[in-house]
Amino acid sequence: MALIKKTIVLTDKKTVGYASVIQVGSETGVKVVGEDFSTGMEAILRIGNKKYRVPLSGKKTETSLAAEINSDDEIGCVIVLEKEIVASGGATVPAEYLAEPPAEAERERTSSANEKENEDREILDRLTKERKNYYSSVKSKVEEMFVVYPAEKTLSMLIPDSEWVQVRYDGEDYYVVGRLRDDNGKVVYLGYGVPGIKTVRPPKVTDGITTFLPEKEDSDKGYWLFFQNADSGKIE
Repeated sequence: MALIKKTIVLTDKKTVGYASVIQVGSETGVKVVGEDFSTGMEAILRIGNKKYRVPLSGKKTETSLAAEINSDDEIGCVIVLEKEIVASGGATVPAEYLAEPPAEAERERTSSANEKENEDREILDRLTKERKNYYSSVKSKVEEMFVVYPAEKTLSMLIPDSEWVQVRYDGEDYYVVGRLRDDNGKVVYLGYGVPGIKTVRPPKVTDGITTFLPEKEDSDKGYWLFFQNADSGKIE
């Protein structure tokens, strides 16, 4: 399951904050944080050559995006209040991106998309409740690992809402096990991987399911990871 995270610092003379765009598998989300960002402001994002508008609801706003990003996409963001730019950062956001969307058409399209998303979520919730939750069958073993083994703090910082441990074997060698949670604290994915180098692929048995996550931007050092859906147990 691919994971892409891009963070840009938003600055101006009077304010500072940041915007993070995170893609985990097919899900993309954005987090906009700033002490002086308030309800009524709007974040206008440039991801590659596409534009996204995110109404802000206070100092921290988190929402999903109907977007698919690539690792080489440029990310830019401006914060506006009544067409005045409050803060900006990252790649240049073209002036035409600041124009208001066609009011009625945009509202109808957004409303329709939200209704469809809510319907899909309700159906998925019902189906999920009817299935046996995979994580519940391994929960005690996983929790024991988080008590016995040391924390892997680097990965916990790289991947939002996650916690990881180092499971050591054969001396100093180790692999990592992690839990990824949603906004309600529910475990939605289990993660597994090994530290490594981008140019040296992990064992062939993991071909096609592992993704390399650098420990720093443009670094060759990082982790080869794959993820397991906590509900179904499926590798994604």
